[in-house]
Amino acid sequence: MDRQPYIDGKVYERLMQRAYPNQKTKRNGVDSTKMAYLIEAENGSKFYGLPSRQKQLENVKTYLSKAVAKFKTLDWTTDEFRYLLNQEDSIDSAGHSSQLLYAINELLELTDKFHVK
Repeated sequence: MDRQPYIDGKVYERLMQRAYPNQKTKRNGVDSTKMAYLIEAENGSKFYGLPSRQKQLENVKTYLSKAVAKFKTLDWTTDEFRYLLNQEDSIDSAGHSSQLLYAINELLELTDKFHVK
């Protein structure tokens, strides 16, 4: 089994933990397997009991959109806020996990200034 989907899943989870820093459960999509299973489904793997690839994609996009909504409440410069909105548009129009991962990495970099650890 390829490890890359799970590594990418951890990148996704790191962003979600920034949106929900005090959450100890997997609610609100704070779970690396959401992205990992989506990537596996795109690679042709099928796991019993999981929704279709398209449904998984829509679920992950919904979780990410809610995270971006939380990020919108932070204190941004005009340019940063505009860039945040661009990433939100990228998430909305994404049709593949690779497009989501690009936006996730950009959002991690953008939100880095608010992340304390």
